[in-house]
Amino acid sequence: MSTDKLKQIFLELFPKNALNVAVTCRKAGISRTIYYIWMKDDKEFAEKIEEIKESLIDLGESTLIKLFTGIKTTQTKTREVITPQGKKVKLLEVTEIEHKPDLRALMEFLRAKAKDRGYGGAIIDEGNKVQLTEEEMQRLMKLNINELMILAKLTERVNVAS
Repeated sequence: MSTDKLKQIFLELFPKNALNVAVTCRKAGISRTIYYIWMKDDKEFAEKIEEIKESLIDLGESTLIKLFTGIKTTQTKTREVITPQGKKVKLLEVTEIEHKPDLRALMEFLRAKAKDRGYGGAIIDEGNKVQLTEEEMQRLMKLNINELMILAKLTERVNVAS
C-alpha cells in the first residue's frame, strides 16, 4: 500500500479513535515511529492532524455549552402492529430523551486536549466539586469581597443548572 494511502487511512481513523496515536497507528498498520516521521517531514499531514485536533476541541467546547441548556435528542423506533381488521401496519414511535452528560469526562477531555484554550487547571472530582490548581488558588486569594460575591453567585447558578 502506498504511503499516501496509509496517511489517508490514518487521518480517517484518528478522530474515530479519540486522537489516540498508538491505537490509530495499530489500526492503520503503521508504527508510531512512522507517524512521528510523517509529522516531522510532511507539513501537510501535520496540518491535517492539527485540524482534526482543533475540530474535536471545538466539539468539546460546544458540548460544554450545551450542558448549561440541556441536551435533548429524539429516538425513533418502528414497530409492527396488527389492526383490528387483521392488517399489519408499521407504527413510528418518536421519543424525546433528555440527556445529562458526564461533566467530569468532558472537563477531563478539555483539560487534556485544550490547554491552550484555557482548560488546563480545574478538575471536577467524584462529588462534582472543582479542585483548583495552586496557581488558581493564588489568584482567588487576590480577589476582593465584591469579586468573590460575584463568583459565588455564578457558581450557585451553575450548580442550579446542573
